[in-house]
Amino acid sequence: MAKYKSELISPQNLAKELPENVYFFIDYEGALVPEKNQPTFAKPSKKLVSTLDAIIEHPNCRLALLSNHPMSEITKCFPYAAYDLVGVSGCQIKPIMEPSFHSINIRQYRPLIGEMLNDVRDNFPASEGYSIKDKETAIGIYYTKASKTAASNKISALKKRWKGRMEAVSLGMAATDSAIEIRPQFVTKATGIRYLMNRFLNKMSAVYIAADSTDDSVLALVDQTGITVKVGKPPKKKTSSPAKFYIESPDGVIKFLNAFSAKASKR
Repeated sequence: MAKYKSELISPQNLAKELPENVYFFIDYEGALVPEKNQPTFAKPSKKLVSTLDAIIEHPNCRLALLSNHPMSEITKCFPYAAYDLVGVSGCQIKPIMEPSFHSINIRQYRPLIGEMLNDVRDNFPASEGYSIKDKETAIGIYYTKASKTAASNKISALKKRWKGRMEAVSLGMAATDSAIEIRPQFVTKATGIRYLMNRFLNKMSAVYIAADSTDDSVLALVDQTGITVKVGKPPKKKTSSPAKFYIESPDGVIKFLNAFSAKASKR
């Protein structure tokens, strides 16, 4: 994995860094809309949709959105989108003009996920500040309104109850600040990116704009062939990062995409 002395870059300067033919991979939560660990997909603004549509109007560009939420929610907000979509952190993939499909054998996981879902609903009640989401190939437990200590204890107990059966089918738990997701252990955003790159990258350069919480291994996949960007501020310590550049916020990402689109239009 390449490591960089990452720098905070302006949207305009980042646009200048890019070649003409670009395949954008962008984390929806955290890179285009604030990452708030909400149980529902954040509806895009008209301004955001206009920005994304302007990118794919350029014949040498392609765009993929990556989300933690199910494909059914993503396509409801982007029903006619001419971009690739990845849902449930890599478990669901929908290339442009093609039906969505599961990147895993859902029959291997769904029976246990269904059983665990009943347990989760019983032990993480809405009355205590929890929101539970059935993502078909995963379970989302959101506790932004619950006690962090109580949530931690409940999650530990849940792991203990299901540890053996989860390990038997390679189910794991992925945690963020105020949420936890139970999903196939070896499926990540990289699963969706790898599939799309293998089919559609061709002579384009890959550019991955990642949420600050994105795992470094996903950045490493794109770094082999393109440019990696994280949203947030570079680490304060003088350590190297797998992200070549940093953009400060989702607003900065939108400004960057607009600057790139304007630059491409002049060619």
